[in-house]
Amino acid sequence: MNFSIKLSILFFLSVIIYSCSSDDNSTNSIVEPTNDFAELNGTWTGETRILQAGDCISINKNWTPVELDILVDETGKVLVIEERQYSNQDMIWYVLRTQWEGQVLINDSLFLTKTTIIDCFGTDNTEITDFKSKLIKTVNLIEFRINDIEVFCPIQNCIFERDYILSIDR
Repeated sequence: MNFSIKLSILFFLSVIIYSCSSDDNSTNSIVEPTNDFAELNGTWTGETRILQAGDCISINKNWTPVELDILVDETGKVLVIEERQYSNQDMIWYVLRTQWEGQVLINDSLFLTKTTIIDCFGTDNTEITDFKSKLIKTVNLIEFRINDIEVFCPIQNCIFERDYILSIDR
């Protein structure tokens, strides 16, 4: 085989090898890390309390049981339904139903926006509160804690410190 034919074959083989190993962004894509958010779906149980931070008297100074129904889709978008009854042994005063929306991020940070419609001295009032938390995952459960300020009736200076401690079994 003469030298020019050998050189042509080597050139041809090098082009084939290069094209097979080159980084072509149109065919190779970066795979985004994925999280399995399904383990976050369900009824989370725990405790909540409201402490007076403004002029209104807190009706729930002690820790009381609470349940949140949480649904997280495959992108980490969160929907939370909270329903609590305020009552004594004889009657239910009212049922507070709130809806929260938010996002779980890859680093397990949890951002939630809670929308509450509450009777503010005879007037319906819609209040929006942003909560931030970190999901804590152990072998047996997942937990998050929230501590933030909620304003229910700004005209009456009804401001409360709100705490939640919630978990779900794994």
